Amino acid sequence: MGPPAVAYDTVYVTSRGDEPNLTALDVATGDLRWQESGLGSETNLSPTVAGGLVFLVADKVLYALDAHGGERRWQFEPGTVTTDDGQERGDYLQRDSVAVAGGTVFALSNKRLIALDAETGDERWTDGVDDWASSTFSGRPIAADGVAAAVKAGVVTIYDAETGTERSTVPTHSLDVLTDDRVYAVTDAEDGDRKTVTGYDSETGDRVWQPSDGDGSVASAVVDDDSVYVGLEESGVAAFDRTDGRGEWRVDTGTEPRQIAVVGDTVYVGGDSLFAIRTDGEDRVDGGGDGDENSSDDGNESTDAGNESIDGSENEAADDTDTESSDDADETPGFTAGTSIAGGALALEWLRRRIGDDE
Repeated sequence: MGPPAVAYDTVYVTSRGDEPNLTALDVATGDLRWQESGLGSETNLSPTVAGGLVFLVADKVLYALDAHGGERRWQFEPGTVTTDDGQERGDYLQRDSVAVAGGTVFALSNKRLIALDAETGDERWTDGVDDWASSTFSGRPIAADGVAAAVKAGVVTIYDAETGTERSTVPTHSLDVLTDDRVYAVTDAEDGDRKTVTGYDSETGDRVWQPSDGDGSVASAVVDDDSVYVGLEESGVAAFDRTDGRGEWRVDTGTEPRQIAVVGDTVYVGGDSLFAIRTDGEDRVDGGGDGDENSSDDGNESTDAGNESIDGSENEAADDTDTESSDDADETPGFTAGTSIAGGALALEWLRRRIGDDE
C-alpha cells in the first residue's frame, strides 16, 4: 500500500496480493465507494487522479479507471521494441506513479518515456535511451504546464510536453519538483558534507537558484509561487524566498521529516507525527537572512501561529485556506507526491480535511 490520492471528495488507495488492488473511500466518512480487483498482484505505490480518471500501473500494464465508479476506460502495455541491432526486446512499464498534465499521461518503461492521450490511451510520442544495453530511465516522471521531465541515462531531461522535443538537460540525477520554468533537485552542496536544494532553468539547464543562507542538510523540497520549503535531515522545515534564496523562517519539529507538502498557507511535515506549519503565521519566529536556526520553543510543542502537531488526537488544524477537489482542478499535473508544485500535498490534505470535518 502506498500514499493515497485525493480528488472528488474521494480517497484512492492501492493494495497488493489477494486484497482489492484499488479502493475508493468517501473522504468525509471513510465509507466504501467502490473497489477494483483483478488488475494484478503488483501495483504501483500510488494512484494518480486527473480529468475524472484514476491511473494505476499493475503487473506492467497502465490502467485508466473512472474516478467515480471504477469502470475500466482503457489500458496500455508497451510490448516489445526493435532496437538498432535489429533485435526485439521487451520494454515494460515501471511501477512508479505516472504524471498527468494538459490531457497527457506520462509513464516510464525501462528504456522509454511514453506520452499517452489521457482520454483514449493512444500514444502521442515516446523518447528512448540511446544506449539500450546500459542506459535506462529511472525514478518517476514529473509534469507541469507545458513541460515534462524524467531521469534519462543518469541526468534529468526536460521535454516539451506537447511534442516530446528535448528542451534541455540538467546536470543531476535527482528530480524532486518541476514548475513551468524550473526544476528543483536535492543535490550535494559545494562543501560536499551535506545536501542542499538547487533550482535549474528548464529552458537552458543552468543553475539559477540556491538558498543564500541555508546551512542544514536538506532531505526533501516542495515549492509554491513564493517560496521553496525544505525538510531538514536533522529536524524540521525551513522556507526560502523563491526569487533570491533568502531565508524566511525555520521551525524545528523535533523529528526528521519523511514527507513534506504545501497546501494553501499551510506546510505539512510528516515524521513521527504530522505537523501543520502556518506559512502566514504572524507570531512565528522569522528566520531572517543570516541562517540562524530559529525554531519554536522546544521543537515538539506547537505555537499559536507556528506549527501544530497532529499525532492522532483531535488537534485543531484547518483554517479557511482549505481547498476542495472538483472538476475544475482536473488539469492539476498529477495528484501524487512530487508530481506537481505542491508535491505530496493531496495525501496530507485528506488528513487535514478529516480534522476540519471533526471540528
